[in-house]
Amino acid sequence: MRNKLSLFLIVLFGMLACQEPTKKVESNPVQSTTIEADSSLLQSILASETKGLRGISIGDSITEVMRTEKAVLSEDSVDYKGFTQNFSDTSTDEFADILYKTDENGKVKNITIDVFLNEQAQTDKLIIECRDYYIKKYGNPIEKKLELVWKMPDGAELSLKDVSIKQAPGMQLRLRKR
Repeated sequence: MRNKLSLFLIVLFGMLACQEPTKKVESNPVQSTTIEADSSLLQSILASETKGLRGISIGDSITEVMRTEKAVLSEDSVDYKGFTQNFSDTSTDEFADILYKTDENGKVKNITIDVFLNEQAQTDKLIIECRDYYIKKYGNPIEKKLELVWKMPDGAELSLKDVSIKQAPGMQLRLRKR
């Protein structure tokens, strides 16, 4: 009898240890999707919640980009505009490169934000904050290889990817038409 009781307790504790903790469901299912609730770094990268990324959507004119974007213009071409946003006034080794690719009509067809930080732990935290923000805003993403992808209401696709290498921890956000 003692062996059966011991076996039962071992199995019971084993099953309890393997279960995922349950999440408390709140009575108000509406969650805040404001970036104000998230880190100041994420706020700085996203810049605006009004639409798309940094206040720019697919199909906006390059003139709108030039009027809206607050980062420093670093690349200027007929096919794209590139901007750099440094996260420190004293150092240039933590930054975001923002690239707006345009079509033949000067309309935005792709927005890519590459963020590079000094520490992998900072990058991991930022990716989690970004993922959680977009889950609240658009629901669960689709996992494709090493990236998370959200289908946007306007038919665009938003992806989040860890692009870290040992010497340069980083993440990438990309908004494009499907």
